[in-house]
Amino acid sequence: RDRSPPRGLGDVYKRQQSRLATHIPQNLVNQYNQEISQIIENKDIDLVIPSKEKYVLFMAENQKIFQDKLFLPSLDLINLFQDKLQTYDFLRMHDSTFPVVNTSLVTKNNIDFLFSKPQFVKPAVGSGGKNSKLINSVEEFHQTYSGLEEKLISCEPLIHPEFNHTIILKNGEIIESGTYQDMDNNLGASSRQEIVNINEINDITTRYVDLINKVHPGETNGVYNLSLIHI
Repeated sequence: RDRSPPRGLGDVYKRQQSRLATHIPQNLVNQYNQEISQIIENKDIDLVIPSKEKYVLFMAENQKIFQDKLFLPSLDLINLFQDKLQTYDFLRMHDSTFPVVNTSLVTKNNIDFLFSKPQFVKPAVGSGGKNSKLINSVEEFHQTYSGLEEKLISCEPLIHPEFNHTIILKNGEIIESGTYQDMDNNLGASSRQEIVNINEINDITTRYVDLINKVHPGETNGVYNLSLIHI
């Protein structure tokens, strides 16, 4: 199996490490690592699950600190699925008919073409709907994102942008999954949500899980968020 890193593998990690180095002195990082190790040992912790996406890479790179009790996918999968463009490329590469919306990297050379029609724009890396917006023209894109340095992607507007699906896998099996509807329809993490049942998404979930188990067998423990899909 090809173990070469996916496109742009280092970008996310370098950005994460840069922020960590900038905002947290090394002595505090060391203190954090020591305290975590002591808590795991003293409290007989069986499982450690990161509660925020921004901590996932740091924890995965420091497995020894957590005494191999992290509930995370392999580092390859973490890097792959934290970048929405890489995720799109992966799905299309291994299943050309997977119902994911057409997604493009926004560059200075394709802005006029992309925004000749409405496009949904969001950072390639990140969660919670931050800096995500429906853009209707080239002018609106420049007004909205002129000062943003993040890598941006664009995709065709979803019919149901308010649906988000979470999957928990253990040993390659789905142990829990749920579809959440954003009741405020503003695509933000702070929105009111409720669980709904949509058969089409349940079928797509099974297909998605089968795919990542096939390509990355034995590496899929963890929590996944499935969005940007057609239903």
